[in-house]
Amino acid sequence: MSKIPFLHIACFKWGTSYPSREVNILRAMVARNLTIPHKFHCVTDNREGLDDSIIAHDLPKGDVAGFNKKLFAYSGNFLGLNGEYVVLLDIDLVIVGSLDFLAEDPEKDYLVVEDFRRPGRTHTAVFRVKVGSCNHVWDNYIADPIASDNIRPERADRDQFWVEYQIENLEFFPKDKIVSFKYHCNPEAPRLFGKTGARLGLTLSHFGEARPPEDASIVSFHGVPLPRDVNGKRYLHYRRAPFVSEHWRE
Repeated sequence: MSKIPFLHIACFKWGTSYPSREVNILRAMVARNLTIPHKFHCVTDNREGLDDSIIAHDLPKGDVAGFNKKLFAYSGNFLGLNGEYVVLLDIDLVIVGSLDFLAEDPEKDYLVVEDFRRPGRTHTAVFRVKVGSCNHVWDNYIADPIASDNIRPERADRDQFWVEYQIENLEFFPKDKIVSFKYHCNPEAPRLFGKTGARLGLTLSHFGEARPPEDASIVSFHGVPLPRDVNGKRYLHYRRAPFVSEHWRE
């Protein structure tokens, strides 16, 4: 089976939600688990603290709201890499196995995670795009940003719905390779007295451990908790996740 001979791996970091150290951890996890020759990029508003091995780029200019910044990855010459394959990774991932599957199916210009609860829909924690093949996603957004906001105005992750609206015949990565911490790792313990009890520590999260499925390569920590929250400890009603301590490191 032929594979893409060279990959570009990229992430987006803006604001204060994720420190540079967590980008460095992501870069280190990629280096340990991807045998395909590659370069690692970070599109950011603050380069301070990034490892010297990371190629830093400025965020696009203009008022691009929230997660819609990630739509820049679909632009016609993203990072000057027209015709190259770029894999976009969210920072809040834990890589637990080989990433070489990211280089499979070179004939496919766009691959994305199938949403963990919505079959046939997208979850853009991980996606691969051949730069220049989907430039209409960005161009149409820039031409009318309000159109994106109007699709699902109540959602912060409107970029995902915009991608679904713009790209026909979506194709997905293998389901077993990219999984959800919440839905596939058995992290939640029973709560006593609901959310209030969880905040007070009145849960059974002292018992058991969260573990990813055996064949998984990437665990997505979408929403709460983040990897840092369960790194060597329990968090609210979420059990400890020893695999985070093992893999989520520089």
